Amino acid sequence: MALKKLTQVGGSPARKLREEITTKVDEHASNKTNPHGVTKAQVGLGNVPNYPATSSVTDASNSKLATAGAVKQAYDKGIEGLNRGNAAYDRAEQAETNANTHTDNRISALIGGAPAEALDTIKELGDALMDQEDAVAAITTNIAQHKSDNSNPHKVTKAQVGLSNVPNYAFTAAVNDASDVKIAAAGAVKKAYDLAASKMTQAQADGRYLKLSGGTLTGGLLIDEGSSNVSQLHIGHAGKRFHVETKTDGTFEVVESDVSSRLKIRKGGESTLYGSLNATESVSSNRSVEVQGTRAGNNVPSSEQVKLDGYGLIGNRRAVYLTNGSNSSDAYVQIAVGGAHNGGDAKLDLTRSKLSSSVPIEVQGNKVVTEAFNRTEVVRTSLGSDNSWCLVANVTMPQSSSTAVIEFFGGAGFNTDLHYQSSRHQMILRASNGNPKGLNGQVITDHPSGLPFSEFGWVNTSGDNYAIYVKTRSAYSTNILIRYMCSHTITPYVSNKGATQPAGLVKGLMVTNYTSYNKPLDGVDIEAAKGIKLTYSGKQTWIGSRNSSWCHMETEATSGFYSYSSFTFAKGIDVMLNQSISLGGRAAFRNTDGNWLRINDLGKFTSGIFFGSSLVRTDGEFTAGSWTGSNDAVRMDNSFMDSSWATNGRAGFSINCRDSSSAHWALASYYDGTNIRSGIQILSNSEGRMRFYTNRRSNYVDIKDGNVYAGSPQSSAGNSLARKDYVDSKLAGVSSRAGEVALGCNAGLREGNLTIDGITWEFKNWIGCFLDPFDLINYNAPVAGFDVRVEGYYEIEWTAIRRRNASNSSAVYSAIAKSNKIIAEAQSDSNDFDAVPTTCRWVGKLYYGELIQFLDRGASTPIQGSHFSIRYIKP
Repeated sequence: MALKKLTQVGGSPARKLREEITTKVDEHASNKTNPHGVTKAQVGLGNVPNYPATSSVTDASNSKLATAGAVKQAYDKGIEGLNRGNAAYDRAEQAETNANTHTDNRISALIGGAPAEALDTIKELGDALMDQEDAVAAITTNIAQHKSDNSNPHKVTKAQVGLSNVPNYAFTAAVNDASDVKIAAAGAVKKAYDLAASKMTQAQADGRYLKLSGGTLTGGLLIDEGSSNVSQLHIGHAGKRFHVETKTDGTFEVVESDVSSRLKIRKGGESTLYGSLNATESVSSNRSVEVQGTRAGNNVPSSEQVKLDGYGLIGNRRAVYLTNGSNSSDAYVQIAVGGAHNGGDAKLDLTRSKLSSSVPIEVQGNKVVTEAFNRTEVVRTSLGSDNSWCLVANVTMPQSSSTAVIEFFGGAGFNTDLHYQSSRHQMILRASNGNPKGLNGQVITDHPSGLPFSEFGWVNTSGDNYAIYVKTRSAYSTNILIRYMCSHTITPYVSNKGATQPAGLVKGLMVTNYTSYNKPLDGVDIEAAKGIKLTYSGKQTWIGSRNSSWCHMETEATSGFYSYSSFTFAKGIDVMLNQSISLGGRAAFRNTDGNWLRINDLGKFTSGIFFGSSLVRTDGEFTAGSWTGSNDAVRMDNSFMDSSWATNGRAGFSINCRDSSSAHWALASYYDGTNIRSGIQILSNSEGRMRFYTNRRSNYVDIKDGNVYAGSPQSSAGNSLARKDYVDSKLAGVSSRAGEVALGCNAGLREGNLTIDGITWEFKNWIGCFLDPFDLINYNAPVAGFDVRVEGYYEIEWTAIRRRNASNSSAVYSAIAKSNKIIAEAQSDSNDFDAVPTTCRWVGKLYYGELIQFLDRGASTPIQGSHFSIRYIKP
């Protein structure tokens, strides 16, 4: 702003000065850069922080100002007892103070404040114009006008006074104003503070209100929504997963909002727990209800369980249900006694297919099963394809008095009007006495046609453990029921193992139980004086007692009785006299006179009697022909005469031949079944001349009158073994060296060591210590021993003498080596300075040049006296 009064001052010096003043004043007036250097302190805002504003209620910065909207949020949160209200209060109060101070100071600065530099310039102008009253007056007036100008003539900005971050926001005292572009009044902050904590300090708030994280609420919480039907307390995150409802009818419910589950408690103590899973929850989601006061150890685990104490679970309705709603194939309900959950000593398990108990079950005071680990169990199953072996159970049956029962209900097929398919078949197994070890077993069936299997048996898998098998007979044995009982342990296990019979299988007995439905035979009746009458195909058969001595069998069948099976007779077969026992329709055995057992005497078996490769024995005699008859006969008799020479009596092999002028063959060897190769022929008269034939009867030796006659000259001297020249020639062939021997004795104590097969032996020096007058051996060297000079069979004996030079005992050894291999070895024992001879022997063949060495070891030291012998036996 120009100082107009200054332009009226006259005179050249004054004009120049006036122009300069005018220029300076104009420059000063147009200077918008805070020419006076005004600070926030100079305008009374020195304590106002240069902080930006924020509308966040979660911003933890200590260098920002809160907006009115932030205060409102703090107010709203104060109703919920949030601690952030205290922080909002502090920041809002400071913001109000800063804003008021800033506004007041800025107004004051614009009215009368200026920097020192500006005042210095005005002072200079005043001093220069002191002598000009008009100029002074004009300047004074202009300065007064400039001073009184409150419209920020210099356009000083908030940044120029150090408040660039202070927002130019409106002022509000409301606590419900959500604006983020207003400055909150101290009163608004106070209201928020009062509502939040009644001017509590942070420490006081911590003692009375819960924090967002942690803290304990005592004294209870009362929520009353007046006439509303439902009062709610929401617990959880923003999704409000859980909330508590109290209703005017006295009902109290805890609700899981998005899972449709709730616990409803009514007046009088009745409680109901509702629950279902939503589409996002798995079956394994946990549900637990705990009734306090249970005994120690029964803590509720992280699974679906209800824990009770006192009288437990009691109902007062017509029906009380305990149900597991799971559709899982292995779902079950368990009732246990005597321990923590899922660990009781006694358990009752109900699955989708069976009820199992680990303790005996009683019915009206009587135990159904008598042992602690027995089970009665029923399973529904199928046995698989026909003609295959199927495992049905594993049992433990200790020897002596253990029992198992397996019952099959239902049979082979499912056809209308075939009632036997609904039969019962009972398998009973009983252990033996252990001597020998095993089982007895039988299957008793109500009807064999309804049996789902044709055979059964067991395999001993180990100890007293057995696997029970049945052999199926129908592919339609499906959905049958099997009931298991055992005095010890039985485990149902149904598995088809195929057509191969299990190794080691012992089969049991199949028994049919006849009833009014399953009669033994059709056409069975009783006829007086004849007994049981069987009628089949129009023919009748009777089995009965004719009198007190006989059981009578008779039939109208024209061919008599016929059996597909063999007969075993414990007391033999008695066939009436003059009747035959036939084989294949041919009479094989007869008795016509009570004295002879006749075998094929009628000649029905035209080839005779054949015994195969078996032994035919009699303790009497074999006779061909009648020995006392008129015809010739041959006899073999084991009661032959064994007495002095020429004594008459029975012979082991005899021929009964009447005297004649011919000769009969007593013994012959045939080469083609017809012609004799060699043999003995006897003249059939009192002379009894004998010939021993050879060479197909071309040569013989004749024995007559006690003399032996050669039928032809001897072909060579060798053929006459009794001749002296032959005997002499054989004696001359015997070796004259038999019995020759080489001896060694009293060699040195030890010459050196020799290792054979990892064992170190000692050898001696035999030079001058052996005799060999027959030149059987040659001494090679001490380490090598003797080499053989004469090949043949030898007997070698070697005795080593050693002594232990201390108390206690020690083993000593002697050995014979052939070509550096041990062929004989002996061991003895030396004790307490005793000398012990240890002898080993060997017999065998030695070849020319083979080396024989005599070795010993053990104890402490060898002593003199060791000796050997090498004896020639034969070539």
